[in-house]
Amino acid sequence: MKAEGLGVTGKTVVTFLVLYYDSKQGANGDLVLLAFALGQLYSVCVLLKYINSYGMPRSLLKQRQALQSDLFLHTKHPKSR
Repeated sequence: MKAEGLGVTGKTVVTFLVLYYDSKQGANGDLVLLAFALGQLYSVCVLLKYINSYGMPRSLLKQRQALQSDLFLHTKHPKSR
């Protein structure tokens, strides 16, 4: 799909540009983590585009509802008087 191709290309370009800048500044790899993080951030944007276009998968919604009900059951509630 277009979104995946754009995501991979954008992630690669962003990572490359940050690492290229790092090498030209003589930072000796100080920006490696930043390059990785910005690349991952771009992937999150692609994921949000998918959710916006196609909606949240039902399996994730069911898991979320199950977690919420499970948390409610295990929460200590004040005793009724």
